[in-house]
Amino acid sequence: QLACPLDLGCHSVARRKQMQFVATRRLFATTVQKWPVPEGVSVGDFLTKIGKETDKITSKVESFDELMTISSRKLKDYGLTIQQRRHLLKWVENYKQGVNPMNFRKCR
Repeated sequence: QLACPLDLGCHSVARRKQMQFVATRRLFATTVQKWPVPEGVSVGDFLTKIGKETDKITSKVESFDELMTISSRKLKDYGLTIQQRRHLLKWVENYKQGVNPMNFRKCR
């Protein structure tokens, strides 16, 4: 059975409004969320704190926003090992979820 477009009148008025609301929510759900840049913390401080010698790419990453959106391929091009890339990307995702590495002791 084919899905009925909203303008054919096959659905009740309440159902059409609900479908429009869901479509609008999906449209706005795809917007990019910004994460807070830690105050007084540079990219170098962040990389030093998470450890695993990830701080050797400090000179190659220009901003905190670039660090939060960096790809594994780019990290490989910068010379990080797979373990370092996994560790760094794990901490980037943790930070996006609200875990601040500055609140923990330095990783090895």
